[in-house]
Amino acid sequence: MSHPSHLPQDLEFLLKGLESRIADISHAMEKGKKVLDKEDLLRLAAWDVTDMGLCIVDENGLFVDVNPAYTRIYGYTREELRGRPFTMVLPEDREAMGRKALKDFFESGDEPVMEWEVRRKDGTLFPILATAGLFKDDKGAKYKITSVMDITRTRKDRELHQRLGFIFENLKEEIFLINPETFCFEEANASAINNSGFDLNTLRSMVFWELFIGADAAAFKDLVAEMGICSEGKRRFQVYVCRRDKTCYEAEVRLQRIRTEETCVIAMLVRDISESMETLRALKESEENLSEAQQVAGIGSWKLNRNTDTLRWSRQMFRIMGMPSDGPLPDFASFLKKVPERDHANIEKALDAAWKGGEAFQLEHGVFVNRELRIISVLGRAIKDAEGRVQHLVGTSQDITEKKKAEAELHKLTMAIEQSTNVVFITDRHGTIEYVNGVFERVTGYVREEAIGQNPRILASGETRPETYATLWETILSGQTWRGDFKNKTKGGSFYWGKGLITPVRGLGGEIVHFLAIQEDITEKKQAEERALYLETYDVQTGLLNRDSFIRRLDGEFSGTGAGLLIDIDGFKLVNDQIGYARGDQVLRALIRSVDQVMDARLAADRWFMGRFGGDQMALFIRNMGSAEALALGEEIRRQVEAKRFDDSGLRLTVSAGLALIPEHAGDAVTLLAVLDAALGKAKELGKNRCRIFVPEDREGELKRATFHKKQRILDALAGDRFEVWYQPLLHLVSRKIFHYEALVRMRDLEGNVVLPGAFIQAAERHGLVGSIDRVVAQKTFALQAMLEKQGKKLSFSMNLSARDLADAGMAAFLQKSIKESGADPEKLIFEITETAAIQDMDRALDFIRQMKALGCRFSLDDFGVGFTSFVYLRELGVDYIKIDGSFIRKLHERQEDRSVVRAIAQMARELGIMTVAEFVEVPETLEILSGFGVDFGQGFFIGKPAPASLAFSGIPVLP
Repeated sequence: MSHPSHLPQDLEFLLKGLESRIADISHAMEKGKKVLDKEDLLRLAAWDVTDMGLCIVDENGLFVDVNPAYTRIYGYTREELRGRPFTMVLPEDREAMGRKALKDFFESGDEPVMEWEVRRKDGTLFPILATAGLFKDDKGAKYKITSVMDITRTRKDRELHQRLGFIFENLKEEIFLINPETFCFEEANASAINNSGFDLNTLRSMVFWELFIGADAAAFKDLVAEMGICSEGKRRFQVYVCRRDKTCYEAEVRLQRIRTEETCVIAMLVRDISESMETLRALKESEENLSEAQQVAGIGSWKLNRNTDTLRWSRQMFRIMGMPSDGPLPDFASFLKKVPERDHANIEKALDAAWKGGEAFQLEHGVFVNRELRIISVLGRAIKDAEGRVQHLVGTSQDITEKKKAEAELHKLTMAIEQSTNVVFITDRHGTIEYVNGVFERVTGYVREEAIGQNPRILASGETRPETYATLWETILSGQTWRGDFKNKTKGGSFYWGKGLITPVRGLGGEIVHFLAIQEDITEKKQAEERALYLETYDVQTGLLNRDSFIRRLDGEFSGTGAGLLIDIDGFKLVNDQIGYARGDQVLRALIRSVDQVMDARLAADRWFMGRFGGDQMALFIRNMGSAEALALGEEIRRQVEAKRFDDSGLRLTVSAGLALIPEHAGDAVTLLAVLDAALGKAKELGKNRCRIFVPEDREGELKRATFHKKQRILDALAGDRFEVWYQPLLHLVSRKIFHYEALVRMRDLEGNVVLPGAFIQAAERHGLVGSIDRVVAQKTFALQAMLEKQGKKLSFSMNLSARDLADAGMAAFLQKSIKESGADPEKLIFEITETAAIQDMDRALDFIRQMKALGCRFSLDDFGVGFTSFVYLRELGVDYIKIDGSFIRKLHERQEDRSVVRAIAQMARELGIMTVAEFVEVPETLEILSGFGVDFGQGFFIGKPAPASLAFSGIPVLP
């Protein structure tokens, strides 16, 4: 069972017990047997019955004697230890330290409370808390008496990251949780149940004051009501607690109201203070011995004289207060100067009650020690003379600053678990759920009451292999932490992914008693990874293999025979323009289904595969097929498409197809695609709506179809400086500022009209003139950037480079020289390349990129998301930006599938440290969606249209 709060073990009583034993034994042994009185004999009797280990060591470091508790702690018999060096219980690497500590002790007569790592007879190491005292026998020989306590559990309790439920159940303090409405107990930890003698069911039927002797029900109800309206929400008092067996003990009770968003509960901490009160009552008799013991234990003692207002402090009290012990005696006024003013009233109130009524008191106050505020716990009582008048106040003080910090940290830990963004649940050793946090309920759909008592297999998806579960149980039952990912199922039947760990929680005896599971919901990350993997293989619009994946599969087919078909939808661009892209996509998918039906009717599924090559093209490959069969297949596909109506308006389509064979026409994938394209081009040239098997003459016609006048127009424009650079702004989506532009080329014809790139770029590439155009764009952009920089306009620019530029051995040198001559800032220059261009000669492309990056320039990968898209190339090319292809952006506000693609690309880019740019932003809804996905820049007509430099930068402010 787990609970929402936890307090660490309080060492106060442990230290008091240690100091008392040392004081008692030292006092008795220093007298010698001949002068022992009855009380001394009782003290010595405690040697054999106390739980604390006691040993006496002489100045040579040899054991003189040990008590039974000491032998139980270390596993040795008394005979095995007496006369042997005390270092036999220390690890070998600590023996020298132990001998030095013993020497220092006999020289100074003082040793602070220390924690030691010691060794049992069986060789196991464990921690102890040790205090020591010095005494002499009647011959003057010195001896060191040491009291030890095994603090294995204590040390673990101080580690703040112990599991919540386990800590609650195993605290030595009694903790009860009370319903503030009914005043009945709701929960209790093991200490509370064991010490009270009542089982949990019985406790739940009792109101909390039934544990107290002579309790006034009305007074306690008023107390709870006051806590409900008090900002502090806590109370402390002393009562006598009656166990089920009718035995009673004096106790300190602390009530604390704990409120969360959903519930309110009162935590009641009960601490047995019988021993503490007995210590106070015996303080006058053993004042001097107690003072020395408190120095060892870290607890200071004090005495306040009523008549003189002077304070007498033990040496440890001086240490606690940060004052020298050899200075003048402090008075109460000087003490108050070190205490924050906010605590003065509480101190004076407690002292006034003690002076007037002889009441014992306990309080906490602050004190400034070396300008640091420390928290002190004070326990005090009145000392009366023979006539019953209070003459002195005596007490102890302990620095509890670290304890308070630990309590605060544990409270934060409690809140952190409950308010964590991760799924957290705790099971018993057999896997039965005992605790779940709020995130568990939200993610799994199971409310706490439904989950508790169940096995975590209620979350099983059914897809985890049995050997995974076997490894998990083997790991955690061996005491180790298991880490891994699980695909889980919610109460509603949907799936989610959890990445987390399961770790064992051990009990007092070291046995595994619980398991703690923490899971991070990584469903979106998994979906993004799956989507990214899908994008690397398939075309998102049609579900066909994308071009890159088709080519990879095609590469493996050249050891056999087969036929390839490249199919083009005749006039499909016009169809899209007429009916819109959304309906155009539906028509495209319907056409692909028609092709699938033909293929499935004729061939087994393992003999063929199909991919999409562009907006209106798809490719097929069929194993073990000759020319006649391939032509017949192509004709059947053509006829099937021609005969079909593709939407309600009666839309009809035709297709053209190029066919080629392996190995007859090609010996590799690149060649096969080239001859298929040539055959397709010839089929369309001959009138479309036909199939054609490749013949060599088809390729010869390609160059002949190039028009001479387009080449001449480009050459004339270059000679007449009629290529202009227009600039389109990119919006930074976080700051909503524009500080980056893309350079776009335009050509002026002889009449002064603007000619868009679509009319001349293809011809420029065919005739090798695109590099000259790119040089003009680069030089004009460099000069503009330098000029604007001098004007205080800090802008960056991107420009496109073609495949020919990357292959041009002199292009890098030209760009570097032009940048230096223009005075442009290379860090403000970005070159856009396409993945297709880069992979034509990857080595040369990488060398080009390295040269320009060495100068400070950056690179962007254009048209990302279609064609050859591969995240492998992102890593190899080392680009700084990717431009998400506009086909995913144009209808982003309408298409869920496009939003899934863009979200996946943006997330993957962030994880790779790459900035993202979305082009074709045409409506405000698209801009908001992109901002939500974390895309860095937007570009499109909604943000700004391309314009010449004279217009694009006229309104840009000068930046400091």
